[in-house]
Amino acid sequence: MARTTKKQVEAKFERFINSIGGRIAKDYKDVGGYQLDNQPIYGGYVIQRIFNDSGAIDHPFGQIRRKASEFYDTLDFAERTHDLEAKFERFTNSIDYYKEKDKGE
Repeated sequence: MARTTKKQVEAKFERFINSIGGRIAKDYKDVGGYQLDNQPIYGGYVIQRIFNDSGAIDHPFGQIRRKASEFYDTLDFAERTHDLEAKFERFTNSIDYYKEKDKGE
């Protein structure tokens, strides 16, 4: 199994946050922005969200820290699930559109 690098994790984090309509925090006062926190001594990576201008954070996706490969795989799964949910919504909306169109004819 190949080693998962910090650069790979950071890129996956950015794609995931973009896919859910979030944004990456530019600094600790960027309320509503997401940060990637890595503390290897405590177990690895976790996502933080800044919720006030004093820099207080919460963990919207849970507080469990994961090593790089596990974190990458978790984000990959979450990103694909979110994408699948969006595709399903578009599909059901198109069915509703054609049902309404058929009623009008």
